[in-house]
Amino acid sequence: MTLLTKLGLRAAGGEKGWAELDGICSLVSIVGPTSGAAAVSFIALLDLDASRQTNARLADFLGIQRRLLEGRADWSSVRHVVLATERRLLSSASETAARRCVQSRAASSGSNG
Repeated sequence: MTLLTKLGLRAAGGEKGWAELDGICSLVSIVGPTSGAAAVSFIALLDLDASRQTNARLADFLGIQRRLLEGRADWSSVRHVVLATERRLLSSASETAARRCVQSRAASSGSNG
């Protein structure tokens, strides 16, 4: 894209300022991909932090659910705890999938720009 911009500006402006234009286009061609890579790295860092927090919350939740299951005597109350656990795990899985989708889109837009 930078090359096309450079060629278009050269064609429109003649030979005057080619050195400045080359410098600017070179800077853009370096800064653009570098910024994209930094954004992808930052998003990956946020994803890692979110995963750690989610996993810690899930570990706490599963410990509580285990204790609840141990105290249940009838099938109805066991089923209630199991369904609550399943809902929470499915919710966590969908949040993780959404984060991965956002990260994937950011990575693909960073490599295309």
